[in-house]
Amino acid sequence: MWHPQSSTLKNIRDFLANNPATWTKATRAKAFRERFEFWGTSLTRAPRGFDPAHPLVADLMRRNFAAGQSFPDAIAQSDELLPCVVDPFQQVAPLVDFLCAAFGC
Repeated sequence: MWHPQSSTLKNIRDFLANNPATWTKATRAKAFRERFEFWGTSLTRAPRGFDPAHPLVADLMRRNFAAGQSFPDAIAQSDELLPCVVDPFQQVAPLVDFLCAAFGC
């Protein structure tokens, strides 16, 4: 989710605050941590209505819920592209599932 609208962002944050174990499992797994980084900016303090002492406050402060990894430009124009992206898509699926669950998808 890149630059979600305020109401969408609030839904994600509420779901995250109420489902910390699911968020942690999706984003702290070794396969995720070793490959991906979150992109975008964050607030400088806890969002209004959220506890600044929440254990996942850094994640609640995100303005974007987008993660990815870089790869060389040459791969994008080669036969290596498909094998290069299939595994990362599988590894980021728990994050996508979490975001979908935040909206009842």
